[in-house]
Amino acid sequence: MKPPSSKQTSEFDSSDEEPIEDEQTPIQISWLPLSRVNCSQFLGLCALPDCKFKDARRNIQKDTEELRSYGIQDIFVFCTIEQFLL
Repeated sequence: MKPPSSKQTSEFDSSDEEPIEDEQTPIQISWLPLSRVNCSQFLGLCALPDCKFKDARRNIQKDTEELRSYGIQDIFVFCTIEQFLL
């Protein structure tokens, strides 16, 4: 699997506004090769699907479909307890 090119997104915004369908941007994934640990696969890092950011409003259905289209089967979420409880 060859990773697609992507930009990085940051700056958390806890807005509860729903995304506008036409303004949904593709989820941006940063791909890291795992060749240093003798693995031919990649690790993808991205924003939390359905999370709200300053420059993007995520939609859980679209994000999940897009992640599946890359063949992604496992997702691990890393966040602080404060972020988790928002």
